[in-house]
Amino acid sequence: MKVKLIYFVFLLVLLKFVSCASTSSITKVKLYYGNNLSPAFLKCKPTVLVYKEPEADFTSYRTFSVFPLSIIAKDVKMNPILERQILFFIRNIFEAKGYKFVPIDSTPDFLITAQVDIEYKEIKVPPSIKQVPVWVPGKYITIHDFSYYRFNMSSYNSNFSHTWGTWQGMDTKTIYVPGYLTTKTYIKPGYTVGYFLPSAIIWVYDGKTLKNVWSGCGVGVSKNPDIRACSQFVIRDILKNFPICSNIDSSAFKCETGVRIAIFTVDGNSYYPTVLEVIKGTPADSIGIKKYDMIIEIDSVNTCNKPFSEIIKLLEGKPGTKTRIKVKRLNSIITFDLLRIPYKK
Repeated sequence: MKVKLIYFVFLLVLLKFVSCASTSSITKVKLYYGNNLSPAFLKCKPTVLVYKEPEADFTSYRTFSVFPLSIIAKDVKMNPILERQILFFIRNIFEAKGYKFVPIDSTPDFLITAQVDIEYKEIKVPPSIKQVPVWVPGKYITIHDFSYYRFNMSSYNSNFSHTWGTWQGMDTKTIYVPGYLTTKTYIKPGYTVGYFLPSAIIWVYDGKTLKNVWSGCGVGVSKNPDIRACSQFVIRDILKNFPICSNIDSSAFKCETGVRIAIFTVDGNSYYPTVLEVIKGTPADSIGIKKYDMIIEIDSVNTCNKPFSEIIKLLEGKPGTKTRIKVKRLNSIITFDLLRIPYKK
């Protein structure tokens, strides 16, 4: 099932990729430039397929853990470091869904593993012939015309020996030719387009029966060769289909900061909480926090490579108090005093 599923998704995204590139419509999906996550963005929305075991009861799941695929499979293309980085990213997504991460020996309700891969593909776009409109401006031109006249010489000079005669010769004229619109044939040369195709497949196993209860796979199109960066949005789109924890304890939220965050990386090594949404009308909105700001410090605590659950604890506090955050916005470091407000369910 694993091979067929990922192969089918690969064919779907390859077809989508060729169609986008050949019609120059690969930028139909709105892209964001000039922010921290720009290098990680995909060119098209990833193609995703998921499978859910019909008899699985996800409402009973509260805790989870992750484990490297290399424990149960031999044909894993990832090295141990890459495995840990990908599983850390997946852990943060499940924590944001309300599930609690526990060590694997603590009998979690479900277990997660994953594999990512990346391929480089090129397509050749053939030459095309186009008719291009061309405006020819108006201009003055000089023409030479052959003239023939017959005249009476005696009327000009009575001393001429010939009273009648003819004259012939070249005459010069200047005329204006008005401008006009025409077309010109233009041959656009062929070219080669190359993109990286990051793919991911995720398996979820029941913690008690060890039965595969959920699977998802997807493929995206990117200009970034770093699989750790470009696979993030493929994984997020896959896991959008996994249910949110049905037993989120709302009393655990003591305050509201006015920002929605997720953990991201740009270089594949340093993971930071990143603002995905600033709620309008909140203090966070009024002080100038922007979407895609990366929070690098919370009250002087470095946030690099801290899981989502720890970041939330750092942001929590008594409503009416402030937390000082330091954010990275491209090449700038900006400090904000963020006011905590009462949490509204």
